Amino acid sequence: MSASITVDAKGRAALSTLKRLDTLIETGIKKGGYVSGKQITTFLKKGFRAKPKSGREYLIRRGKIRRRHIASNPDVNPPEFPASLSGALANSVGFNVKGSDQLIFGAGTEDGKVPYARILNDGGQAGRGRKTTIKGRFYLEQTAKANERNITRNIEDEIEKLLK
Repeated sequence: MSASITVDAKGRAALSTLKRLDTLIETGIKKGGYVSGKQITTFLKKGFRAKPKSGREYLIRRGKIRRRHIASNPDVNPPEFPASLSGALANSVGFNVKGSDQLIFGAGTEDGKVPYARILNDGGQAGRGRKTTIKGRFYLEQTAKANERNITRNIEDEIEKLLK
């Protein structure tokens, strides 16, 4: 006695999808990481530009123009994101998706054009002669916590799109 099984067109398509499943999932994770990276950078930039801040008030002079600048307050819980004055910190925000297992994001540049990005996040000594102590704002950790669910959802959505 013998039995034979024939695979129709739908079955062949299903087998083909199963063979490509690991590649599809890896691609979905990368795409989800990219979408999440874009969301995180937007979240950070909005945090830098958010008003009102509740820190110390400064008078900024640029030529003949004078304006008020209110700094961020590190003493509230959670600490406020750093206040944007020139926009250099917000413009230095970026991300990198490395393979399917790493999403790296941060502020500051590798060439050191925005050296205060680390000090504003972690706190420490700054200024000429390192005489000023700055309390950390921990804006990168706040961003990671706030976007944790979004990252997972983005990855799941991208994988689902590829499997349809």
